[in-house]
Amino acid sequence: MKNITLLVFLLFINIGLFGQNSVSPSAIEFIIQLNNEVDIDKFLSQFNNSKQGITFEKKRTIISRENLHLISTKADQASEVTLDLLKGNRFIKKAFLNQSVENRVLEPNDPSFFSQWSMPMIELPNLWEITTGGMTIQGDEIVIAVVEKDGADLTHSDLIHNLWINKGEIPNDNIDNDNNGYVDDIHGFNMKNQTGIYSGANHGTSVLGVLGAKGNNEKFIAGVNWDVKIMLLEAKGFDEISESYEYIYQQRKLYRETNGEKGAFVVVVNSSFGTAGWCDELTDWNDRYSDLGKEGVLSVGSAPNDPFNVDIRGDLPASCGSEHLITVSMTDSNDEYFRSGTGIESIDLSAPGKDVPVLFSGERLGEDLGTSISAPHVSGVIALLYSLPCDNLISNLKAQPENTALLMKDFILNGTDPIPSLLGKSKTGGRLNARHSMDLINDWCFNGFGEFAIQKIYPNPTFDDLTIEFSVPDLESFTVQIFNSIGQLVFQKQERLRANNDGKIILDVKHLSAGTYFLRFKNKSQNLVEPFVKMR
Repeated sequence: MKNITLLVFLLFINIGLFGQNSVSPSAIEFIIQLNNEVDIDKFLSQFNNSKQGITFEKKRTIISRENLHLISTKADQASEVTLDLLKGNRFIKKAFLNQSVENRVLEPNDPSFFSQWSMPMIELPNLWEITTGGMTIQGDEIVIAVVEKDGADLTHSDLIHNLWINKGEIPNDNIDNDNNGYVDDIHGFNMKNQTGIYSGANHGTSVLGVLGAKGNNEKFIAGVNWDVKIMLLEAKGFDEISESYEYIYQQRKLYRETNGEKGAFVVVVNSSFGTAGWCDELTDWNDRYSDLGKEGVLSVGSAPNDPFNVDIRGDLPASCGSEHLITVSMTDSNDEYFRSGTGIESIDLSAPGKDVPVLFSGERLGEDLGTSISAPHVSGVIALLYSLPCDNLISNLKAQPENTALLMKDFILNGTDPIPSLLGKSKTGGRLNARHSMDLINDWCFNGFGEFAIQKIYPNPTFDDLTIEFSVPDLESFTVQIFNSIGQLVFQKQERLRANNDGKIILDVKHLSAGTYFLRFKNKSQNLVEPFVKMR
């Protein structure tokens, strides 16, 4: 599948320039840089009249200020010494063959990768050239938590090396060695039967394979992460699911409190399940998502597999609405919306989910269909992005976990590819794109958001809206306040710079009376004040 463009010099036939090939080009191209005072047209005219048995044609000027040009000659005129002839000319500084580059993408040797259409669609091979997952730049072992109704086959040879191991527990001794209330929770826990033994259903095996099937091991398929650690919680009832979320929360909290000595560096929870209903009326999941988010853990949930508007009818978990939750609908191999839940308030984005090659229990490979497969594409990309070589990202995740998790959500949502058939069906109207999200992170990592400053306020005076262009340090929250001319606070709002924030906010001030006001931006250490005038 690698799209390698053939280099032009490999196409030569019977001319002896770089060996023989079965295909002959009509022309051979060279790039030359002439001395500063030499005119390209005059040079070619004189050269072609020098009776050296070869003539060149100017194709175009590449960089005029450097006198760099593209020229060509007929293939049947070229020989092994053609390039040397150009290099030896006293009017030419440089001469070399025009060639084509190849895409820098990394593709695994897993035998069924060729059928994994979803991976190139979300541009993962471009990201794999940088990282294949597993560890942060600071050496943290990245963990994806998965809550599954019917467990998974953890003995599958394409999964077994990517399972999280609870280092505080001794396997199969029937003792709660780490005193966390769970016996033999080696890879997580089965909340349904209160053991560390799971059911081996295809569904969970498929989900885990998308997230983290071992890559480049010459077996089956490659996951979004070739190397990652997966924690599995088996749960079916609302009570068991809430307990699973709490288990994940405690493991992540323990990791933070012990500086990585214990617990697990969970960065995302995948929940490929759902049922009808409204979140706050039926469950406490929003509280659980909030707790996880405060520890820096995003949650990813599947939209329903029926094409109804979740905003109107409700669905669990899609209608939960937590800012720490990302909900995912489905696209097909034609990059089109496919039958799944919609809602510009409830659904965040889409990801491949129809007829995707996946792992099945019992060392088998198959195809699966549903938003249950879409969600782990997103969860997997989140975990993979945390393995990028961006020290600031991980430092901020540890120092400001909630803000950084929400920033990662921004990177995911703002990195989507707009798809016409998704317009009006989700917040983004887009499909997951891993490379675009990586580009956003790289831009943030190396450029940041600048200094804390108010740069422009307009229109000033204003009648209705006040636009403020600003910058703040990385991830820093700040307060926007408006005071009247006698120092009374008349407006206050908390703000945070996000990945999609272009350094601009718009305040509705039409409710204010006419007069002079003072706008104040306040963070932990600075107060910035600018006056503005409100007109009637």
